[in-house]
Amino acid sequence: MTAKRVHPGVKQMRKSLADGKCSRREFLRTVTLLGVSATAAYSMAGLPDFISSAQAATQKKGGVLKFAMQVMEMVDPATYSWTEKSIVARHIIEYLVETGPDNITRPNLAVSWEASDDLKTWTFHLRKGVKWSNGDDFNADDVVFNFTAGSIPKPDHPTWACSIPCLKKPGRKIRKATRSSV
Repeated sequence: MTAKRVHPGVKQMRKSLADGKCSRREFLRTVTLLGVSATAAYSMAGLPDFISSAQAATQKKGGVLKFAMQVMEMVDPATYSWTEKSIVARHIIEYLVETGPDNITRPNLAVSWEASDDLKTWTFHLRKGVKWSNGDDFNADDVVFNFTAGSIPKPDHPTWACSIPCLKKPGRKIRKATRSSV
């Protein structure tokens, strides 16, 4: 097994944490985005690994969860401007990555990612074996489509200001690297 390259920003963040120039929260958020596992990030920050111990706890399986709310037409999740739509969508769609309440970003459809040293290029490696509801394979073409075709709201849409601001700058693009990475 080969050792994975550690992004140079991790060393800078460790120094910033040690010098009191960043909070533990900022440290954990940044180094996990740079590819450090949550467990390693907690260890670097001198914190116990709450995540692994919480996941190891046994939970009662089964049961029924009921909830009710008004639901409006749901066409394109990227354009939702109504909180309830987003709540429903979270039960039927998956994100490339998800940031938990502890401010740590974890893999989901993207199983791993790397950032270039200048942080201008990010490569996401996608989970294999994922199928759409029609049986088609999920792949890099789907990610490119969702970030480029019609999914990004127009400037007059209420969610435009917060939707993928980094892709709105001139020269910024999302490209397919391989069938399973973008």
